Amino acid sequence: MEPACGRRGIGRALLERACSSAAGEAFGWITLVTLRDVPWNAPFYASAGFRVLDPAQYTPGLHAALEQERRLDFPMHLHVVMQRQL
Repeated sequence: MEPACGRRGIGRALLERACSSAAGEAFGWITLVTLRDVPWNAPFYASAGFRVLDPAQYTPGLHAALEQERRLDFPMHLHVVMQRQL
């Protein structure tokens, strides 16, 4: 992201719109995967109500998606899965 474009509320507005849309479709939560080593990612999502999801709570679909990334040699220790109740 271009630093001059940050801190204007655009990302948060987009995130809130996605959450609102999902809630309007009767989803109970929204889940995302972000990176641990990017200092603003997980803290930003935490400030928007997302919490780190325990691996025991991963769905089969999430396990499959993460497995696909593992097979592509993505450094899995960098992943953090977060979820927000809607």
